Formats: sequence, structure tokens, C-alpha cells
Amino acid sequence: MKKIAYLYISLLISFNALAQEIKQAEKFIGTWNYTSNLGSEVWKLEEGVLIGEAYRRNRMGDSTKVEDIRIKRIGKLTSHEWITYNIVEDSLLINSSTFIGQHPKLEFFNVDGVTPYSIAYSFGFLNRNKLIINIKYGAKEKAIRFKLIRVKS
Repeated sequence: MKKIAYLYISLLISFNALAQEIKQAEKFIGTWNYTSNLGSEVWKLEEGVLIGEAYRRNRMGDSTKVEDIRIKRIGKLTSHEWITYNIVEDSLLINSSTFIGQHPKLEFFNVDGVTPYSIAYSFGFLNRNKLIINIKYGAKEKAIRFKLIRVKS
């Protein structure tokens, strides 16, 4: 009887954890505009991987893709892969970094040893249509904060 109770409890906990992961990912899904009118981010969920693409606007109003982001669960950890695209003179520079965080927090620390040091995501307490991204370039440095607002469809 104890084995059945343990099995039931472990199944309940695993289903609850899966539900939390999906619920957390669903908060990201959609299009977000930077409040500073710098550009936008588009998030979607594909086969358990949260995929983000960031676009920046130039002075002429044209958008350019500048980032690819992949967030996925690996056991008890969450992986955050970040690829940036920069145009310098006539060359395209591609940089990638891998970050690791613990579930369910949305704070990720760089494991590659290059900058940035950490990336953290948070949603508005009473407003789920507000996303804040904090990027730290050093352990003791103040975070650079980006605020985004969800685009209503």
C-alpha cells in the first residue's frame, strides 16, 4: 500500500512540475515591444523548447534580426542558449553563449566564461503583459534593464 501511495505522490509531483513548466513558458509566447521603441521580440513554443527572436529597429524604421534564444529544460536545470548577430563594417559577427539556471527561476548564469555574466527574466506582478529582462555584465555590476510590453492581437 505504501508503494502505491509513493507512486501516486511521485506521479502527482511530476505532472505538477510539467504543468508549471508549460504554464511558465506560455507567459513568454507572443510578440513583445521594447518600451524604448528599440525593437521587438517574438517568442514561441516548439516541442518543449521556448524559442525567441529579437529584432532591432534602426532610425529608418527597418528591423534587423539580432538574437536567437533557446530555453529548454534539461533534468533539474534550464538551459538558455543565446546567439547574437552584429554587423561591423561589412562583416557579420556571430557570438553564442550558454547559460544555465535552476527551475523554476528565470535567472541564468553564463557557463562559457564570456560576457554577459547573467540574464534574468521577470514578469509584472499584477501585469502579465509586462516583461523585464535584466542583463549583468559582471557579478557585482548593476543590471541593465530592458522593459517590454506584450503586443495585443
